[in-house]
Amino acid sequence: MEKRIKVTIDSIQVRKSESYDGWFSEPGNSAEWSLNITVDSQQYNWRANNIRDNSDHPIGREFYVDVNNNKTQFVVRCSGIEIDDSSANDPLPANELTLGQSNDWGIGSTQTLSAANEDFNYKVFFTVTKVYQFDDIELGRIRTRLDLNEFINP
Repeated sequence: MEKRIKVTIDSIQVRKSESYDGWFSEPGNSAEWSLNITVDSQQYNWRANNIRDNSDHPIGREFYVDVNNNKTQFVVRCSGIEIDDSSANDPLPANELTLGQSNDWGIGSTQTLSAANEDFNYKVFFTVTKVYQFDDIELGRIRTRLDLNEFINP
């Protein structure tokens, strides 16, 4: 049986969405973000408008990672930009967290990926759970058997 885990990006908590002080900051009191979240080379882009300081954003995006015997770790990382209309886009701080066999893949607890600098501060919350699935060949046999059963006994 193949062992898989599910990584669910639960939410993003924004503490500081951009720098609003001074002559050179963007107008308004909210920001536009494009945040890339990568789990074991699978990427999700979260793009949102009206990002404000001290705001929470539910995500609910799931990733599946095969963690068979030959895999020892995988990485969850985040990076992105704050989109500006009147000047160059600003890079969001990036961070990554490595999960592996040594910490049981982070299964069973909420993990936090934090990133901050002078202008931005955010956290990505995610959970890791076990998932087991049948081998594709076995699923194919079961489907075939069920299809024949329906044909013989309509």
